[in-house]
Parts: sequence; C-alpha cells; structure tokens
Amino acid sequence: MKATTLKRSFQSLNGVLKRYSPAILTGIGVAGVITTAIMAAKATSNAMYALDEADCNTEEELTKKDVVKIVAPYYIPTLIMGATTIGCILGLNSIHTRRTAAIASLYSLTEASLKEYEDRVLKELGPKRSQKIRDDMAQEKLDKNPTKSNTIFETGSGDSLCYDALSGRYFRSSIESIKRAMNDFNYKLINHAVLWMSVNEFYYELNLQPIKLGDLLGWNTEKLLDIRFASKLTDKGDPCLVLDYAVEPRFLYN
Repeated sequence: MKATTLKRSFQSLNGVLKRYSPAILTGIGVAGVITTAIMAAKATSNAMYALDEADCNTEEELTKKDVVKIVAPYYIPTLIMGATTIGCILGLNSIHTRRTAAIASLYSLTEASLKEYEDRVLKELGPKRSQKIRDDMAQEKLDKNPTKSNTIFETGSGDSLCYDALSGRYFRSSIESIKRAMNDFNYKLINHAVLWMSVNEFYYELNLQPIKLGDLLGWNTEKLLDIRFASKLTDKGDPCLVLDYAVEPRFLYN
C-alpha cells in the first residue's frame, strides 16, 4: 500500500515538473546567470590575490603553467555553474521546440478536419444553403460586436464600413481596395519567393494596425489568401461589408 502511494506521489510530482518545466528552467537560468557573474567576480579577485601571494613567495618568474595551476581551482566552480546555466537554457529551448511542433501538428489535424467538415456540408446542403449559413454566421459576428462598443479605424482607402472577422475590428475602406490588397499580398507571396507571409503583412496592405497573433499566423504558397465578402447590417442599421476568410490563416511553423 505504501509502495503504491509512494509511486503515485512520484508520478504526480513528475507530471508537475514536466508541466512547469519551462518556468522552472527559466528561473534556474536567470538565477544561474546572476550567480555565475557573482562567482566570476569573486573568483577573479581570489585568483589575483593568490597570484600576488605566489609571486611574492618565489624569486623566479611564474610560467603560464604555474599561473593556470594557481587560478584554475578558483574558476572551476564558476565554469560548472556557467555550464549548468547553459544546459538549462538549451533545455528550455528544446522544450519550446517540441511543444511548438506538437501545437503545429494539432493545428494541422484540426484544420484538415474542419476542411473535411465544410466540404461535407457543402455537398449535403448545396451552395445556396451553405452560403446562407455563412451569411447568418457573419450577421451573428456583427451582432456580438456592435459598432457602439468598438472603434472604427480609418484607413484612407474608402468610406464603406467594413468588419474584419479575424481581428474583430471595424474599419472604413472599399471592396475594391480590399481586393487590391488581397491581390498585392498574394502577388508578393508568389513572386517574391518568401513562401509564407503573416496576417499582419496583410493588415499593412489594408492600412490597419498589426495584432498580437498576426506575426504567428499567415498564408503560404500552397494556400493563398482568399477573402469571402458578406453584406450585413450593424446594430445601428448601417450596411457593413464583412470580411471572412475562405482559407484560414495557418500557424507559422505548420
């Protein structure tokens, strides 16, 4: 009974350590950098004192080998601490790399499942009913984000009220300007050999400010940016052009 309880305790502890390992390694790494700097300063002071003492106690000039023998014991602990700190930093990078790969794989599976579901819905309901569902979803997005509680951004590219479903922002532009921005974005993506461009780069084309996740999501040459438009009414009854994405932006590492 005690052995089973002890085993479960170790398993629970192991799970906690794995879950919080990035935070733990970050803390150790920060403490290690500070400690290494302090130890290096103290080691230098002690080593210089030892060299002066050895120089005073001998009539012959100290050789390089003698100097190494004298100062090495003072710097060995500092080197060990520095190596441990580097190990923590490398370990943290390895964990983040594995977790990023796992997230990218999950995103890819989710995207594939969603695409399969959309294709099945289109096949079962037909283009008209599928479009009606998308239009209803666009209206729901407007209803959940009324203009009275949102800032309307001026892009200088038109006077039509628009709503970006991805960032949840209202802005003024025109359908021609948006299509031109989409075409320019895809042209750069195809012809500039960049392979991948971010959501924020598209927002730059629209004269909109970037968003936090905008540098991690985007489109590649296999799946270009493709915008779907829907004309709906805001809470004030004003016509609004809703921008949705036929091709959802992909994660940077996917």
